[in-house]
Amino acid sequence: VRLALANNRNLSLAAQEVEKADQAERAEAREMLALNDALKTLEEKDARKARVVELRFFTGLTMEEIAEVLGVSVVSIYRDMRFATAFLAQQLKTA
Repeated sequence: VRLALANNRNLSLAAQEVEKADQAERAEAREMLALNDALKTLEEKDARKARVVELRFFTGLTMEEIAEVLGVSVVSIYRDMRFATAFLAQQLKTA
């Protein structure tokens, strides 16, 4: 009887852990969708700023490398990134 109760507790704990993991995964998926939507909105507003974010965070280029790829000054890339970061933060806050 004790063994059966212990097994039930273990199963219950395991089920709770699975549920927590599932909830976290769903929350992460919602966040990724919100970020994708925010990036699309930024792209509609200013395609270069969206491209800067993509190159920085999804390809790992440095600001200097991004400037070279896009053919603009490093100062412009930093300015674009500041704007894009603020814009995306605002979009995600309202999502």
